[in-house]
Amino acid sequence: HRITFLVAICAILNGLLQLITPRVRAHQAYPHAPDDIKRATPVRLIQSLLGPIQLLAWPVLIYELASGCKIAEVFIYWCASWVPIFDLFDSIRRWPLRPSLALHHMVTVGVGIALIDWNLWPANGESFHWAFIAFFGCLGVQWITDAFSTVFRFSRRLETIRRWRRAYLASAVARLANSVLLLMWAVYSVQKGATASAVVALVLCAAYSFEQQRSVRFVYHFDVERFYNQHQATWAWAAVHGSPSESKTGAADEGAEAGGSTPMIDSSVAAADYGHS
Repeated sequence: HRITFLVAICAILNGLLQLITPRVRAHQAYPHAPDDIKRATPVRLIQSLLGPIQLLAWPVLIYELASGCKIAEVFIYWCASWVPIFDLFDSIRRWPLRPSLALHHMVTVGVGIALIDWNLWPANGESFHWAFIAFFGCLGVQWITDAFSTVFRFSRRLETIRRWRRAYLASAVARLANSVLLLMWAVYSVQKGATASAVVALVLCAAYSFEQQRSVRFVYHFDVERFYNQHQATWAWAAVHGSPSESKTGAADEGAEAGGSTPMIDSSVAAADYGHS
C-alpha cells in the first residue's frame, strides 16, 4: 500500500501546515521576514516536530545489537520513510530551491524510492547495516536543532536564542557523524558489489556534507546580540513608540553597548535558508 502510505503522510503534513501557518503569520516578527523565510518557516517547524520520530532509530539499533533480532525494516518503512517523503513535500512547496539543496532533496527522494518502491536496499537481500540505521538517529538530532533557524528570527527572548544556538553547535557532532556514516554506507555497498548503492551514498554524502558545513559555519559566526538588537529589539521599540526612525536609533544604541569586537552579521546573510536536509 505504498501509494496509500504516501498520500496519508502528505495529508498529515498538509494538516500540520494548515495548523502552524496561521500562528506563524500572527507572530510579531512575520511582517519583517523576507518572503522566502515566510514560506519556509512553517515547513521548517514541521521538520523539527518530526525529528523525534527519527530518534526511534536508537532503541531499534540497540535492540538489534543486543538481541540479534532484525527489526530495522519496521523502522525503515514506518519511520525513516518520512524523510524522503518530507523532502519531496518540501521540494514541491518551495521550488525553485538553491542548487545544492535541490540536489540533496532529489537524492534523498531517490533513496526513498529505491528503499520503498524498487527494493534496491539492503544490498543483495541482506539486513540493513547498522550505520544506515544510526544515520536516521543522528538525523533526528539534526532536525530538532534545525529549529534554531526559526528561533533566532522569531524569539523575543535573547537567552532562548543563545540556548538554541549552543544546541545547534552541539549538534555538529551528529551532523559530522552522519557524513561519516554515509561514507561507511558507500564502502559497505562497494564490498557487497552494489555499485548503484555506493554511487548514491557518495552523492548524498557530498550534498549533505556541503549543506551541513555551510550551516554550522553560519551559526558559529552568528552574532546573536547584534542580530537581536537590529531586529527583535527594533520591532519592540517601534511597537511602543510607533516611529521607525527612533526604533533604528534605539537599536543602534543597544547594539553599540553589546557590540564589543564581534563582527556584525549582514541581515541578508542571516535571512538565508541554510543547512536543511
